[in-house]
Amino acid sequence: MRKVLFNIFILLSTITFVIVLIFVYQNSEKNNKNIVVDDYPNESYQSIELGFLKINLKYYHLVTKISTRDEETFTCKLNTGEHQQKDKITIKVSRINEKILTSKQALEYLKLVDGEFIDYKFFDVDDSSGVKKMMVISQEINKYSYIVCYESGCYLIISDYNGIENFIFNEHQKPSQRAYSQTLKKNNSFQSIAKTVLSYNPDVVEYQVSYGSNKIINNGTLIRNSSGALEFILIDEDDNKLLELLTYASDLNEVITFVDANVDGYFDILFLKESGTRNNNHAIYLWNHLEGLYDKVEYGDILSNLEFHGDYILNYIKDDNGGYIEQKLELEGNKLIRITDAK
Repeated sequence: MRKVLFNIFILLSTITFVIVLIFVYQNSEKNNKNIVVDDYPNESYQSIELGFLKINLKYYHLVTKISTRDEETFTCKLNTGEHQQKDKITIKVSRINEKILTSKQALEYLKLVDGEFIDYKFFDVDDSSGVKKMMVISQEINKYSYIVCYESGCYLIISDYNGIENFIFNEHQKPSQRAYSQTLKKNNSFQSIAKTVLSYNPDVVEYQVSYGSNKIINNGTLIRNSSGALEFILIDEDDNKLLELLTYASDLNEVITFVDANVDGYFDILFLKESGTRNNNHAIYLWNHLEGLYDKVEYGDILSNLEFHGDYILNYIKDDNGGYIEQKLELEGNKLIRITDAK
């Protein structure tokens, strides 16, 4: 009997000890998080400040703020009479304990690699707000990350609002660099990634296209030469020249577009040969993964404004009367065949 009572005592003591440990742990976690909730009574609260960071909400006002030891999260609503992309937005702000000076450092800090962001803008500025560097990254629809750096430190902002930089800069600023990442998934084990990086001072565009798990990588550059023409050169991993093209188009951003013209899971290239007042003229180059080169698509007319619809392509050509001729085209090998014409 004594032995039974002793065992019961040991069991109850153990249970009590465990309960105490759980209670202490939960209270410790709660104290560590130190959650504080603040409510804002009216629309007069229209700015967020943390250290040197100041966000002037302009069209929005603060509703609530949830503060922890590491970050502050704000819920904001649209001001009465204003019209914006969203009626309600969320802004999460925290300090960064390291200096970020380049777009590469920003992507590394967020642990993002090619294919894990849609696009980004990098500002290398001297704004009167005190901002020296800013990176705006679209990771997915309705998720935007902003890294804002001052002389004394950096901050991370995560929001569902696209355009927080306009709430921070005092003057209108143009990005010094922009990048776009596109991903094609052929199946669960195969994908193609195309990345475009535009630098505006000086004007140069860099491209990188990778194919498949074995990472076949082609690199390209687009620069304006002394005669004003834009030169596009694409090379493979062994520095073999795959394409060398020339155009007098004015906008660097419109010269190269990555498309999957023949729906084989590989990125092809749509090249702007000529930009016109009425119609542009493009060329299509298909990636031949068996040969490791690009095949130019043959077509006897201009390719002006193109839409790719999988098994067919629509080509819109502006006529003399201001209307459009719609041509339905299909690819047969590396030749485009016109199926229909319609106004």
